[in-house]
Formats: sequence, structure tokens, C-alpha cells
Amino acid sequence: MSFTGLLNAEMVVTYNSMSVTAYGGQTAVLSTISSAQPCRVQQLSMSERAILNREGFEATHRIFCNADVSMNTKYSVVVSSVTYEVTGWTVPDGALLGHHMEIDARRLG
Repeated sequence: MSFTGLLNAEMVVTYNSMSVTAYGGQTAVLSTISSAQPCRVQQLSMSERAILNREGFEATHRIFCNADVSMNTKYSVVVSSVTYEVTGWTVPDGALLGHHMEIDARRLG
């Protein structure tokens, strides 16, 4: 089975920012960075979570996707109406360089 065959869900990458209104107030603006990106969500084990916590990251899940997705720790990922806050990401080195991205995320709510 190919890697893309393992991607059993779709994600939407969003960015939440504030905008100033004409009257000087602020309003929340939700921007879509990319949509309908194939992905796979995997819950982290307690030992994986402990390792990330020691490194300064709080994550509950790892999201696998293609390596060409734009990513930033200020983004959120929505999969099946569940929102995840991005806490970090990596693109594996070596033979898998450019093959896929692993996003560490914390489930919200």
C-alpha cells in the first residue's frame, strides 16, 4: 500500500487573527491556509507525550500528511470537525526527505 493510501481523512489548515474595524474595535478573522489536504491522525502514546513534554512541546496527537503543506505553529488543523493546535512539525530526513510531514498537535476542546 502506498503512503497516500494510508491517509484516511482530510484536513483544513486555518489561521485565526485579529482585524481592526473601522471604529477601532477588533474582530476575529479566520483564514483558510489550505483545504481538503489528505491526512491521518494518530493519538500519541503516554511515553511519546512524555518525551515531547521534556522537549518543551505539549502534544496529544500526530498528524501525517504530504510534505508540501504550508505549516506554522500559529496555525490550527481541523479534521472531521475536531480542531488541533499545531505545536510543532517535522519533515523526516534521509531516504524519506520530502516524502511526508509529521505535525505534532494538541486537541482543543
